[in-house]
This record gives sequence, C-alpha cells and structure tokens, in this order.
Amino acid sequence: MKQKNIRKLTIKDVAEIAKVSKGTVSRVLNKKPGVGDKTRKTIETIIKKLNYSPNLIAQNLASKKTGNIGVIIPHQAEYYLSNPYWPVLLSVITKAAATVGYTILLSTALKEGDIDSAYEFIIKGKRVDGIIAGSELLGEKQLSILYHYNVPFVLIGKSPFVNEYYVDIENRRAMEVLTTHLAVQGFRRILFICGPETFPSVKERVSGFYDALEKASGSTGIVCHTSYDKPEVKEIIQNQKENGFLPDALVVGASDLVLCTLMILRELNMNIPGDIGFASFDTLHMYEYFKPRITAIKQPIKELTKSAFEMLFALIAGKHLIKKSKILPCTLEIGESCREKEIRTIEIETKT
Repeated sequence: MKQKNIRKLTIKDVAEIAKVSKGTVSRVLNKKPGVGDKTRKTIETIIKKLNYSPNLIAQNLASKKTGNIGVIIPHQAEYYLSNPYWPVLLSVITKAAATVGYTILLSTALKEGDIDSAYEFIIKGKRVDGIIAGSELLGEKQLSILYHYNVPFVLIGKSPFVNEYYVDIENRRAMEVLTTHLAVQGFRRILFICGPETFPSVKERVSGFYDALEKASGSTGIVCHTSYDKPEVKEIIQNQKENGFLPDALVVGASDLVLCTLMILRELNMNIPGDIGFASFDTLHMYEYFKPRITAIKQPIKELTKSAFEMLFALIAGKHLIKKSKILPCTLEIGESCREKEIRTIEIETKT
C-alpha cells in the first residue's frame, strides 16, 4: 500500500486557520511587536497544536541570514582538543545555537600562532551571521577584518584592542585571592608558572599575584612564563633552584600546565604538600579523585559561554545592548594540596 505524501505545513496555512495575514504570523514567530495579545495567543496555540516549525532556510534567505555562527578558537586543533577549556566552551555554544535553529562553523589555526588562517576561513567566505572568538591572540589586523566585513562578534576574554562586546572573569581578583590564601597558609616562597606574557588573561593574573604579595607579610614570589602547548616546567623549576630560589609553593596559571607540572614534581621527588604546596588557576574534572585534592580557582565556563552567545544573538537580531560587556565571578575550591585541613569552596565577589 502506497503511503500518501503529506504536505508540510506552511506559514500560509497557519495564517488561513488563524484568519490573519502571513505578516502577522511572521511577527509572532519572530517575537516582534504589532500584534494584539489575543491574536498572538491564538496564533501561538495553533502553532503548538499543529506542531508547526517554520522553514528556517527560507527565513534566512529572506533576511539574508546564513543560519550559522562562527566560533574561532585561536589555536591549532591538536592543542585545543587536549585542553579542557575549549571543548566545554564549544559544547555549550553548540547546544545554545541549536535551540534557536543555528549551526556552528568551527575555525581553528592551521598551526599554533597562525591566527590569520582561522579568521580568513570564516569571514572571507561570508559564511556566518556572527562570531564568538577567543581573545588571547586577537590583534589590530584581525579586528580590522571583523570591522571591514561588518560581522557582529563577541570575545571570550578581554582584549586591549576592544572595549565592548566581550565576556570575561575577574582574572586579577581571583589570582589575588588564591595567592593570599597561600600566604595565609604559611608559604613564603611562591613560584607562579603561567602562560605567554602577551595574553591579556595572563597579564591580569600576574598583576593579581603581585597585588597579594604586596599585602602579604613575609611572602615573596617569582613569575615565570611558558607556552601552553610546549611547557618548559622542568627547566623553570631547576633554574629557580640553581638561582637560589627554592619554592615552598607552586602555582600554575592554567589547567594546561597542571598534569605536566605534577609529573615533573614527581620526577624531582617533591611531595605535595609535604615538600611543596601546589595550586592552579583552573580546575579539572579529575581533581575530585586526586589525593591530596588540588586547591584551584574554578572558572564559570558554562555561564561565561552562555553569556557570550546571548550577547551575540542579540547583536545578530539588531538589538541595542545597554550593557556591552559582562564580568563573571570565580570560586576558590580549597583542597588539601596547600596544607589545608578542610575541603571547602569560597565565592570570590567581583569588584565591578
């Protein structure tokens, strides 16, 4: 027995059933004003009852929209896939985009440091309606490309070249709180190993580190920079020991550096926290299985990403944003790796 072809419902069908124009139905679908409450409720009831879904492709063609959102991760794929931060960010954006009928186009650097390739792939093909991008390698050249092609964008993290349309955390304040905690625990020689000194987030964390040491009585510290993709942790620790600075506490400035640092400390026969305290800026899911549990700053990655998407989608819709940036608070998750007696969490309030 042949199955009858079932014609897909159109916006015209909904309009005829509701006895209104197609334009009225369109305004309801797009949540635009100009429709009375009673009429709007009637149309919404019909849409729900018929399980009607608009033709997104036709809508996008009519409005000259692609239906795509670009995500630019300023690192090569091999690096970002091994990093706990970016996969979480990408999964949240993908889920949020799907709820509004959008798809994600991901662009990464062909090789580490080649950020131009990531931007050129997305922008020059005019494939997207907006972009969410990591800010750490954004320069004036990339910014000029964004402005030239008039693409709405939101940055994850602050940039010295952009003073609006970004979301970030209180990097400086969070690092100050973490360093102060170490000083209160009695650590006097703190080594801070962090990422490239050109990254805005790294600069802020270094500032917070020194802010805390200026206020701490009797504690000193040294900052050493390294790359995230090829960290030189062992050389840094050995060089500091040879120079007479034997740290009694070590802080790594990102989750990228955690596992390799723990391996190096084991190679050097340095036990945590007996020989050296250990803390990190960023958490890993596996921390709860570590013994001792690592003391760390936890970033609200999901909330950060959701805020970025909401801001971008508002820009794509042509809305005027009164608040053009957002700073989210972190938490200090206290473990046992810095001589603590009790596992607990401290909320870090933002200053802004």
